[in-house]
Parts: sequence; structure tokens; C-alpha cells
Amino acid sequence: MSIKYLGVGMGALLLASLASADEFTVSGNAMAGFNAQAAANSNTFFGLTYSGSTFSGTSAGGFLAMGGNPNPGANLNNFGSLSLSGQSHLYNGNTFTLLLTFTTPTGIAGGGSTSFTAAVLGQVVNVSAGGVNINFGANSTHTYTFANATSTGTFTLNLNNVAINPGQTSAINGFITGTAQAVPEPSVLAGVGLGVVALVRRRIRKQPSA
Repeated sequence: MSIKYLGVGMGALLLASLASADEFTVSGNAMAGFNAQAAANSNTFFGLTYSGSTFSGTSAGGFLAMGGNPNPGANLNNFGSLSLSGQSHLYNGNTFTLLLTFTTPTGIAGGGSTSFTAAVLGQVVNVSAGGVNINFGANSTHTYTFANATSTGTFTLNLNNVAINPGQTSAINGFITGTAQAVPEPSVLAGVGLGVVALVRRRIRKQPSA
């Protein structure tokens, strides 16, 4: 009986090494709209203008920062940017919705979609000297689980609030944390299984007879 447990234990160790923790890669695009506007790559509400961006990156130590320069349009490692003109306006009571679509990683566990979306609602608030804040509050964190042909795991999006002064442009940034595990190939799993069986048989043959 102890021999069988030994074989199973070694097999489990082999499987664990095959499905080791790995870094995750994300990519996608960001669009947004104010109040009832449909999310788009570019939207303006009085003197406040949103410009979308694509994004991509691979984590290091389970962490991926999204805080690139606030220049709209390109793959800039951020979630778009906001520009504020010097035009004075009362923004209090209005909303800003950021729509993020993650095309990588693909595959939602238990569902048929290959992409993840996050519609993050923020409140637009005036501050002193004509500035504006976008406050995401409790909506700033979203967690997703994926299980596709190559890996399984989770990743969590964390958005930062945005503060912008008149005449300036500010990036929408944040960070992503997560873990991923590589999915072993079926042929590798089969090989591990055969190896465990052979190991158990060898141990049994070496066991002294009663």
C-alpha cells in the first residue's frame, strides 16, 4: 500500500512541475463615452475629450503596470487618455464609462466567449482651479477567470482615478495582477501516466516476498 502511495505522490510532483505557475499576457483596446454616449475611440463632453488606445504586455512576478504616456491612438500601455480644455463647465453629476476589451488571454471558463469586457463607470467631479477628477470608486476592480487550450488562471484589473488640469492631457492607468498555469499537452500527460505505472510496477517487483 505504501508503495502505491509513493508512486502516486511522485506522479503528482511530475504533474505539478508540468503545470507550473507562469506569467500572463494581456492585450486589447479601450474606448469610452460620457453619460449616454456610446463607447467609441473618441468622445467629447464640453471641454473634456477622451481618446482611446490599444494595450498589451506581459507580467513580471504576477504584476503588470498600465501607465504609459498620455498620447492617444497607439499601443501605449494605458487605457486611453483624457484632455481638458480651458473652457469652464460644471461637470458634477455626469458620468464617464470606460469600456475595456481584453482579447488576450482568450477563453472564459464555463462560457463560450473568447474575450473579456469591463464597462467601468466613473463619476466626473469638478475640483479647484478648473480641474476635473474621474472617480471610479468601487467599480475600479474587476477579476476574470480564463481556461483555454494553453493556460488557465485569473487576472484582476485595478484602475486608478484620473485627475486632470485645464490645458493638459492625462493617461488612464492602473495595474493588472494574476497567475497562470500552462496546460500540459495530452501526449505529455499520457507519458507521465505510463511512467508512474512503470515506477509502481518496479517497486512492487522489488518488494520482498512474504
